[in-house]
Amino acid sequence: LSKAKYSILAYLEPLVYARYFGKPYAIVGVGCNNSKFSNPLLRFIFKRVANSAMFIITRDSKSKNGFIVNGVTNPNLHASYDPVFSLSNIENSKPTIKKKIGFLLWPYYMWPYFHKTQDIVTIKSQMTNQQKYHHDNFVKELSSLFVELRAEGYECVFPMFHFSDKIMLGELGEKEDYQAPNYLSYIESIQSCDIIITMRYHGQITSILNNRPIISITVQEKMEELVKNFVFDDTSVDINNVTKDSLLQIIKHVESEYDSILNKQFATASRIQNSVITTYKNCFNTIDV
Repeated sequence: LSKAKYSILAYLEPLVYARYFGKPYAIVGVGCNNSKFSNPLLRFIFKRVANSAMFIITRDSKSKNGFIVNGVTNPNLHASYDPVFSLSNIENSKPTIKKKIGFLLWPYYMWPYFHKTQDIVTIKSQMTNQQKYHHDNFVKELSSLFVELRAEGYECVFPMFHFSDKIMLGELGEKEDYQAPNYLSYIESIQSCDIIITMRYHGQITSILNNRPIISITVQEKMEELVKNFVFDDTSVDINNVTKDSLLQIIKHVESEYDSILNKQFATASRIQNSVITTYKNCFNTIDV
């Protein structure tokens, strides 16, 4: 099995033990790619474990389909939303506009090499020519965007979420003092911005919870699913289509429709919050304790 498949088995391991010892268990708040596992043994274990769960709640419809295509027939399989939306601090507050944009960026084309080493030379020696081409082009477009934004009086800041953020900032020539990601400083940085441009699913989530408009650079299925759930189509762009002009156009659109975008985002978040609470309450009420 590959390391990725071992990672999936690590998630399944406690459930395998629970099933073996006859202990009841549920699977909640999970994501699953909408494709069949290529390894038949992994697919067999996944199916057996999932079908024996009291109930399963996925964080989106795509993930529910991922369970189904891998043979899961559990009648208590439900598609909901990320359970973090059940948090009660979703507020319809609006920031004071000060032309401050937060960027949550990570070296997408360098994955998974940066997990083994943070030495740029070593990382780039392991990248394919196609990865290098896309990475260099992405860096060039973002660097040009920063120059133009700053010339127009914008402040560009970089909330720290993950150690790999440092690698991306280095590639962009941004010399901000790097500090290890910290929850409080991260949230404070998000709250200080007018707009968040994010390559991270968790950047989408925390921006919504703090009622900041999002421009999504989508790199994962879970990001695309959130864009669909919130109808963020006009404020998102696939990473392979990113240009300075495409991002600048979206920024200007968000600014011109700022209040309406925030109101729609807040209304959708509130609806999703109620849906999450209802789904989880209904499922947990079936547990006989």
